[in-house]
Amino acid sequence: MTLYDLRTSPSSLSASSASFQHPSTPSCVSVGENNSHQVVTGAYDGVVRVWDLRSMKGAMATFKAWDGAKKVLSVDWKRGVVGVGGEGGLEVWKVGEEKA
Repeated sequence: MTLYDLRTSPSSLSASSASFQHPSTPSCVSVGENNSHQVVTGAYDGVVRVWDLRSMKGAMATFKAWDGAKKVLSVDWKRGVVGVGGEGGLEVWKVGEEKA
C-alpha cells in the first residue's frame, strides 16, 4: 500500500510519502472513522492488518480471517467495528481505537 500526499502539486504525485509492505497482494483499505491516522487493509493471504500511518515500521496488528485460508476482498471500519468480506463469507469484529 502506498500513501501519497495530495497537498503537493500534481506534477510531484509520482513521489510517494510512505509505503506499507504486505507479504501478499492487498485487496482493500478502509480509514478509521475517528482517527484518520489508522487504516485497516485486507489481502489475498486472508490477513487483515491495522496500520498507523505515522509509522512505517509495520502493521500494528494482524488478524487471520477464516483461518487465513480464503482471500479478504472487502473491509470497512465504522464506529469501532470492522466488517470483513471475502471468499470465506462475512465477519464483524469490534476494534478499539486509540484516543487522541
